[in-house]
Amino acid sequence: MHRLLLPITLSALICTPAFAITGPSEVVNGFYTARLADGGTGVPSGRQLATYSTYLGPELVCTLGASIRYQDRFSQAHPDNTSGVFPNDLYSSSATAPTTFTLGTAYQSGGLTTVPVHFSLKGDDDTSPREWDDTVKLKLVRNHWLIVDIDYTGKLEGGNQGSLVATLRDGLHKAPEVEGWSVRELDSCVMDNVPAKGSARGHGKSRHTKSSLHGKKGSTKASAGTRKSSGKAAKTTTKKSSSKHSKTKKK
Repeated sequence: MHRLLLPITLSALICTPAFAITGPSEVVNGFYTARLADGGTGVPSGRQLATYSTYLGPELVCTLGASIRYQDRFSQAHPDNTSGVFPNDLYSSSATAPTTFTLGTAYQSGGLTTVPVHFSLKGDDDTSPREWDDTVKLKLVRNHWLIVDIDYTGKLEGGNQGSLVATLRDGLHKAPEVEGWSVRELDSCVMDNVPAKGSARGHGKSRHTKSSLHGKKGSTKASAGTRKSSGKAAKTTTKKSSSKHSKTKKK
């Protein structure tokens, strides 16, 4: 029975999105496939964020989570206001979620990999589709490619400007105050390009370790010196004793 469970468990893990994703383009494709299937605009629901978090970096997940909590408090305080702070689609330049997307060629610049995405939004029967391009940035986090930001490069009238992370942070900082939520929540959403606090502690430990080792080396040298001195003293005493003994015999 136990022999059968291991292959079944491994196959189940391999089939999960985290194991299936191999490169930046696959991550972006998986994210927008899930995103367009959900549709809608504005802040994601908790269920949606749980799905998206497979493809997003920790700072982005944290910031979106803060926006969800703010939106909940805002809706309680203003039940008649259904648009909230972020009425537009958050994941593209368009105010309305796109209907199709195609990926461009991924390229690397510094520590980031960038994937251009071409979007299309179907219009009415009498209008042609609206098309634009946005740029998705990814970073390798614990051996997994994750989306860390989306640049709104479409320059659409009435659409989003800047980037996703900047839009979320600026929007929450400028949002009306609501009871039960503080903008200080964003302080816990550490920027992806800032070293974690633990790394500073690690450097301190390294320095302590080096000094300890240096101290150990010093004590070792001192001990070695003591042993050498003792050895020399013993030899000198032996020589003196031998000399006295030989003189006694001669007498």
